[in-house]
Amino acid sequence: MEFSVYENKNFGFKIKYPESWELLDEHPLYAAAFLSPYEKNTKYRAEIIINVIDLSENKKTFDELKQMAPSQLKAFLNDFEIHGQIDTILGGKKAFQIIYSGKMKFGRQKDLDLKYFQVSTLLDNVFYQIAYSHGPKFYLESFPFVKKMIESFEFT
Repeated sequence: MEFSVYENKNFGFKIKYPESWELLDEHPLYAAAFLSPYEKNTKYRAEIIINVIDLSENKKTFDELKQMAPSQLKAFLNDFEIHGQIDTILGGKKAFQIIYSGKMKFGRQKDLDLKYFQVSTLLDNVFYQIAYSHGPKFYLESFPFVKKMIESFEFT
């Protein structure tokens, strides 16, 4: 699969993504989103959303954000369940990753049973989060592409 490079100069990052995936940017709720084609005869498609939140007015430490993450996620999902949580690296910075599942309470994936993989970090009071979601049956199939995307993430 061929990859393209997306760069967001407003939020200071770039990332590779599969050329066959749809790119959504300039959205008020997130910095960028990448959507795979729909799985055949289903409502499921892989979705990666990059959120960037300026915390300069509401400063939090990395550890505070890490501790808050599960309760924040639970607010958006029904049937919320954490499957794992570890420290990792994103764009060369200390990060944390959470694997979880649930049903989104709203939006384009409302009421779909989904599995999630999320990586988050804090850089200069700006919170960066990459969240991958897909149907449990398809989650592992797309994960190699998602892993390549996350590994390609760079701050610019």
